Amino acid sequence: MSGICLAIFHYFANIYSWYWLFTPSDLIVHWFAGMWAVFLMHYFATKTGLVEEHNPGLLMALFWGALLIGILWELFEVSSGVIRVTYEYPGDTFFDLLMDMVGAGMAVSYLRSKLKNLSALEKNKK
Repeated sequence: MSGICLAIFHYFANIYSWYWLFTPSDLIVHWFAGMWAVFLMHYFATKTGLVEEHNPGLLMALFWGALLIGILWELFEVSSGVIRVTYEYPGDTFFDLLMDMVGAGMAVSYLRSKLKNLSALEKNKK
């Protein structure tokens, strides 16, 4: 559901130039995208049985996977001509990727606390 909201916002932001009229909207979208990427990868990794939810390396893999998605998105924007590479581009890309990492970090922190709570509940049942 959050991915659909993100896509709808991105669609209208491009049509109505929100990214250029309200610069922080780009950073907010990247923050949400980082969280969305972690939650989506977590869902598919655990629900398909690819990885156990309590796998210690899963959270770090999710974080780095979200960063990789952010990098691929930036490459897509440049290669498809969505944005022009100008003197502002390196700074914009840096902050886009930073916000991807902040969002991903927050999602990983949430999942870590959720897993700790589940582990504590399981210990109390025994």
